[in-house]
Amino acid sequence: MLTRKFRKETGLHIPFRKPRVPGAETRHLYCTNCPEWAPAEEGEWRSHPLVQGLAGHCAVQGVFTVSGMPLAYLSFADAAEAAAARVLLTAEAFLPGRPSTRS
Repeated sequence: MLTRKFRKETGLHIPFRKPRVPGAETRHLYCTNCPEWAPAEEGEWRSHPLVQGLAGHCAVQGVFTVSGMPLAYLSFADAAEAAAARVLLTAEAFLPGRPSTRS
């Protein structure tokens, strides 16, 4: 998560918050260790590697990234779609170039 100090220094507003109930499912995913990505134009979030990787499996409705930081917030239609995407993204070798989490 981004620290309060970082948000204050950069003036960055993140439109997402933790659920009030711990462990509650939401329609948003917080993804870390994402590949570096910079959009060519404003609103080009569909070219993000996570969106490309999930194409055909889950419909991403929006992406929020922070420049220079390896994280992304993905938004889906509902919590079930987000849960399905989480399962796909945590699968070993789902995205090319992603290091394996198993030894």
